[in-house]
Amino acid sequence: MVRYVKEVQDHSTTVAVHPVDRLLDSMTKGSAAIVAPMSANQYEDFPVALAVSGSALGPLLADIQATAGPDSHVVGIAGVRLSPRMRAELIGGDFEIQGESLQEQAVATRGNTTWQWTVRSAWPGERTLRVRLHALVLVQGQETPRSFNVAEHRLTVRIDATEWAIRNWQWVASALALPLLAFVYQTLWKRNGIRTP
Repeated sequence: MVRYVKEVQDHSTTVAVHPVDRLLDSMTKGSAAIVAPMSANQYEDFPVALAVSGSALGPLLADIQATAGPDSHVVGIAGVRLSPRMRAELIGGDFEIQGESLQEQAVATRGNTTWQWTVRSAWPGERTLRVRLHALVLVQGQETPRSFNVAEHRLTVRIDATEWAIRNWQWVASALALPLLAFVYQTLWKRNGIRTP
């Protein structure tokens, strides 16, 4: 078994490396952190942020945790490939994400670059948000995005019954009015001595 691994390793050094692979291997590696709440209320806005840095994960997490709210959850990711220009994308099919879905920024190797979104969910329950980074790299003279799934964050959206009733008052009114009308109808028929079929 060990001999086979050695043969594969020896063989891999002689194989020509594709230019895109060489480009990806040459990219600066940094760290990223996503900041989002562990839970949120249905129909209420909440912030989500992504920060990337050319530094190690420890300093980035220290910076983020110093400014994160008490109910925020911070997830750190090491070894994220960085390019001078990047796009960040927040994806969540069960969420309304305000702001541009794909935000582009210049990324320096020193300091943090941050993307922010305002998010809300109309659906209660366990929900998932995904963060994707797009490094803008030159391939054969053309700027091309290279996408990386960075993080996934699960949160619980708590039901807000009052807000649901306000937003869906027609259903509530129908659910209450129909039995009431049936009761009034039955009472009037009985009072007038008319029997129902």
